[in-house]
Amino acid sequence: MQEVKIKCAGGSIAQLLALAASIKISRLIQRDFVLDYFPSSTGTYWPFAIQSLLKSSEYDEAMIQESAEIANANDWEIGKPIPNSEVFKSGPNYENFLEFLRATKLDRPMRRLRGEYVVGADYKRLLSTPVGIKSVTGGYPPFLDEDVLASLESRFKSSDLASPFSKDNLFHRSYGVIHYRLGDQRSSAGVQKPGLGLPLHPRTFSQIVKQNLDKSTPLFVCSDEPELAKSLLQSQNIEVEVIPKVFTNQGIWSELQFMSQANFFIGSWSQVSQFASILVSHRGGKVWYPNSPAEGGNPKWAIPGVNMFKPEFLAITDDFFRSSYSFSKHTHSGHGINSAKSK
Repeated sequence: MQEVKIKCAGGSIAQLLALAASIKISRLIQRDFVLDYFPSSTGTYWPFAIQSLLKSSEYDEAMIQESAEIANANDWEIGKPIPNSEVFKSGPNYENFLEFLRATKLDRPMRRLRGEYVVGADYKRLLSTPVGIKSVTGGYPPFLDEDVLASLESRFKSSDLASPFSKDNLFHRSYGVIHYRLGDQRSSAGVQKPGLGLPLHPRTFSQIVKQNLDKSTPLFVCSDEPELAKSLLQSQNIEVEVIPKVFTNQGIWSELQFMSQANFFIGSWSQVSQFASILVSHRGGKVWYPNSPAEGGNPKWAIPGVNMFKPEFLAITDDFFRSSYSFSKHTHSGHGINSAKSK
């Protein structure tokens, strides 16, 4: 039977979650898979970052090259909103119409008519993927599966990426990590999109740290804006340092490796946090993850050993939403490229 097409979008770890889902679905329906990547469908440009984790038959190299050429030609910045994209525009437009269909789940029967199955970030739906389906679309939920993790570990060993499955504790002692997503969440003040969410108030992290972390345990913050994240956390009297530079040489991949080896991990609403939560929990560490991206709504998945907490969010009147942002200089090295265009 022909391979099943797995549609995906988003940054490096969104792609990694899609790969995990692809492996699981492939084994469930006993068919090979091919990833079909859409670099601009989220309204933000992210290049394809997981080629070295895939067999040549599992992705279309010509399409990946074409998307990179389009990004270069239009001067798109990695991880930044694409100029004039309808995704973040309010009012009537095609993207908001599609969002309405997704929110009301009307898109699901429509897609099934053309042989496409919607997972919808629901683990039970992922497990129910029909055998004869032509294609699958996300979002893809995090989940803990020993066989899938073993396959990913093997793929990382054969790749040129820092492996979050490394058995060595690179820091040589116990430590904690807070993953604090900021950056693109500035957009959430003007428009709500699934998966974007609101940035957490640092008070939320403070409460968990004070109740659960021994003061003698060093605590680090990983963020798309590390210095701002550190400042916000210190405003709540949290003793925290930015991840040491030696652990950022491969951008998000080496940062994920550092996070995965933590004994204590607190995440934001983020796919980076989701994958780190899987790995830390799998290794027996203590994990906290927010139960909602904004007021209301709950994830349709659960990771064994992860403590779900009710978060407090920054108010949309906060100065954070009126400021601009820039990434750490190591951010884009995780994609193996420095442009199109990382500024």
